[in-house]
Amino acid sequence: MELRHFAFSSGLAKAGQLLEFKFTHLLRPLMVLLGLLAAWPCLHGIQEVLIHRIEREAFEVKPNGIATPAQFGAPFMDTQIAVGDHMLHARSVVSAAANAPALLLFHGNGEALSDWANVQARLWKQGVSSMVFDYSGFGDSSGTPSVDAMHEDARAAYKTFVKVMPASAPRFVMGHSLGNAVMLDALQELSPAPAGMIVHAGFSSARDFAVRTGLASHVVAHLLPDRWNNAQTLSTTNVPVLVMHSDADEVIPLDMGKTLGAAVGTRGEFHLVSKMLHDQIFLLPADQEWHPILGFIKRHGA
Repeated sequence: MELRHFAFSSGLAKAGQLLEFKFTHLLRPLMVLLGLLAAWPCLHGIQEVLIHRIEREAFEVKPNGIATPAQFGAPFMDTQIAVGDHMLHARSVVSAAANAPALLLFHGNGEALSDWANVQARLWKQGVSSMVFDYSGFGDSSGTPSVDAMHEDARAAYKTFVKVMPASAPRFVMGHSLGNAVMLDALQELSPAPAGMIVHAGFSSARDFAVRTGLASHVVAHLLPDRWNNAQTLSTTNVPVLVMHSDADEVIPLDMGKTLGAAVGTRGEFHLVSKMLHDQIFLLPADQEWHPILGFIKRHGA
């Protein structure tokens, strides 16, 4: 009798273990998935609210200043770019040489195209044409800044850039800070593809940067779509890339720049800049940052 009871108890135990295994490995994941599917409309609504809140807090727009490339000795022309129901303001400095390389600049947050007047004149004197534009809601551009709006801005600006510059000009794109995310988000849609790309002072991903800066917690950040993942985009691009980051960048940590450099691997170059602050590239342009950029353009624009 005891043996039968033991056998029966042992059988129950094994059956219980089997049920527990099935629940843990089969039913529990299924229940979690069903729960997520049931909650998706709510989660999607939460995502939308979070995205709009972060966009309102993250984008710092400013009016255009009075500086122009002409103040630094370079001729320029302004262009209005239609994007949906609003207009973007762009400024171009075009070299007299038809085959001169051309650079489309994607500026950072809290900036306007007038901030890059000195840089545009500097490039022109070095035989490089350039165009810089203001995103929706930035500078003199109308509209409201958002991730989606900036995606369309980038596509429209690149089309205008191609039209404004001579057909024989090798075309390059360059992002600074936030501008890298705008540029990389639209990279696959830029046609014809640029001859090369410069990533200056970029963050690894918007999620990582939001957490680092306190704009969002880890939990909130992972509720958001992983839209501006610069490292991921760079890991798959075939466009030649120069990644640059300063060891004195006080806005975006150096390790994020190194992450971008690692993502590029042997398909690109990583250049460590010494003792240059985040916005020094346009506030006080120096050879230390611009020589590597000009060298990269000349190597890939030949």
